[in-house]
Amino acid sequence: MKILHLTPDLNFAIKFVLPIAEIQSADGNQVTICTHSNEYQTSAQAFESIRLEYHQIRFIKLNLKFQLNAFVYFRLVISLVRELRLIEPDVIISHTSLDSFIPLIVSRFATNAKLVYFNHGVPFLGYDFPLRVVFKFIEFINLRIAHLTLTIGESMRACLAPLASNHKRVVFVPPGSACGIRLITSDYEQIVKMRKETRHARGISNDERVVVYVGRPVKRKGYFDLLEAWDAFKDKNNYRLILVGPAEADMIRLDKRLSSNVHFLGYQSDPTPFYLIADVLCIPSHHEGLGYCYIEASAAGCVPICSKIPGPTDFVKHGETGMTCRTGDLRSIADSISVVLADKQLRERLARNAFLHALSYERTSLAPKISSAIQQ
Repeated sequence: MKILHLTPDLNFAIKFVLPIAEIQSADGNQVTICTHSNEYQTSAQAFESIRLEYHQIRFIKLNLKFQLNAFVYFRLVISLVRELRLIEPDVIISHTSLDSFIPLIVSRFATNAKLVYFNHGVPFLGYDFPLRVVFKFIEFINLRIAHLTLTIGESMRACLAPLASNHKRVVFVPPGSACGIRLITSDYEQIVKMRKETRHARGISNDERVVVYVGRPVKRKGYFDLLEAWDAFKDKNNYRLILVGPAEADMIRLDKRLSSNVHFLGYQSDPTPFYLIADVLCIPSHHEGLGYCYIEASAAGCVPICSKIPGPTDFVKHGETGMTCRTGDLRSIADSISVVLADKQLRERLARNAFLHALSYERTSLAPKISSAIQQ
C-alpha cells in the first residue's frame, strides 16, 4: 500500500508523524512524507540527515503551510498535484487543521485515495468572531471531505463530531495523542532518583522551587499571561521560572522589566532535562490540542498546570494529576503555582499520580494502535 503523509514542517513530522510512518513502513507499506524546513531545522544538511536516518521512508520537500499569497500557494498546489500523480497513493493522511484545508480539497479531486484528516487540535475554540467562524468553516470542510478523521483525544472528538456528516467517522485511539510519548522509565522511584541527580548536576538546591514553560513565546500558549502572573514571585529568591523556547531576543521585545529569577533558554531540541529539574510545568494556553508537554513533563515527575480548556484537561485532572487555572486569569495562574510549590505533600502526590497516568501514553503500545486505526 502506498501511504502519503502531508505535514506542515519538518519538526512536526519528526515529532508526531515519523513514529507512525516507521510502523507503516515496517508493515510493508511504501511511505512518503511531504514536509518542509522550519525555523528550527532550516538547512539542507538537516533535511538530508533525516532522509539518511530514515532511509526506508521517502521525503518530499514541499511547503504546504497555509499562505495568504495566493500566487505562491497556487504554485505549491500545482507541485502537490504533480507529486500526487507520480506517487498514486492509496491513502493520504493530511495533518493539522488549517494546513489540511487546501491539500484535502486538491487530493479529493486529483486522486481516488482514501483521505484521512489527522486533526491535532481545534483552533476555532480559542478565537472569537470573525476568526472563529472562518476556522470552524475550515473544520467543517475538512471533516466532510475526509473519509476518516482521526483526532488526539476525547475533548477534540466531542468538538468535531457535530460538524461531521457521520460522527462515527471521527475517532481517537484511547487515551489519546498522535503517537504517544517515549518514556524515560516506567519506574517512579527511578524518576525520583534521576530528578535529584539532575538538579544536583545543575546546581539547584533542594529548597529551590523551579517552574518551567516549554513552547513558543506567543499569546495562544499563555506565555504573556505567565510572565505577568510571575510578578507574584519576583521577590522570592528561591523560586525560578525557566523559559524553554523563548530566547533573550524575546525578552528585549517585552514592554516590562523581568525579575532576575526569570531565565530564557531559547529553543532546546530535548526539553527532558528541564522537566527533570522542574517542580511544575506551567503552560496556561488559551487553546490547545492535547499538549504533549504536559504528558512528557509528567513522565519526568513534574506537576503539570494548564488552563481549564478542552484538550489538556483530558490528561490534567485538577487536584488529581495536576492543577488547572482559568484562562487568562493572572491571579488564578499565580495561585495554582503557589499552591503546588508551597505544599510538598500535594506536590509529591500530584507528581506520582501524573507519572502513573502518563504510562498509558507509552509510544510502543499506543503508536501501533493509531497506525491500525488509520488503515482500517
